[in-house]
Amino acid sequence: MVLPTLLFRRKIKKKREFLLRFPHHKSEKKEEQILLLLDHKLSLWDKKEGQYVKLKEWECGYGRNGLKAAEIRKEGDGTTPKGAFPISFAFGFAEKENTKLPYRQIKKNSVWSDEKGSYNQWVESNRYVSGEQLWNYKICYEKALAIGFNQNPVVYGRGSAIFLHIKAPDTWESSGCVTVEKSSMEELLTLVNEKVSIMILQNEEEIKAY
Repeated sequence: MVLPTLLFRRKIKKKREFLLRFPHHKSEKKEEQILLLLDHKLSLWDKKEGQYVKLKEWECGYGRNGLKAAEIRKEGDGTTPKGAFPISFAFGFAEKENTKLPYRQIKKNSVWSDEKGSYNQWVESNRYVSGEQLWNYKICYEKALAIGFNQNPVVYGRGSAIFLHIKAPDTWESSGCVTVEKSSMEELLTLVNEKVSIMILQNEEEIKAY
């Protein structure tokens, strides 16, 4: 996935406005929206006439051990992968959700597998499957987005079950997911569409790599 570089310009009131713009020869990219994580801020950008304009910004958390480059991350290391990834779909406990994204309802046998044969996939099975037992996370996974990290191809052991989900009541930290307040998630779901991707970065300079 090739993503845009960051351009800066200053407004009259000396407040900096960020615009995300594709290089000229890549103006036909499929992404219509970008979720941009920079440190503990998550912002949503909408594509208009070849550039991205910020619509909204929320507080966010991530892995308890910080961010790590996606290609060197390991399962269970407590880090959130850096990089650019598609948003695969929304999921949660409700039968339906107010969103334009594809949506899956969590069932009692819904698991995000960490088994080698079905690694980093949503599985529903009558037998026990090792991995994230989604039904057990009534608060965090009430409403969530699946981040397309370690997909196509899947590398066994690099990490699985990386989501954007509601934060736990007592902490912003996670085992590797991005976390937001419940009210932020509810708002975010209504704003994003099926052509949204996420960029997870430490600082503004890293955007130039995309």
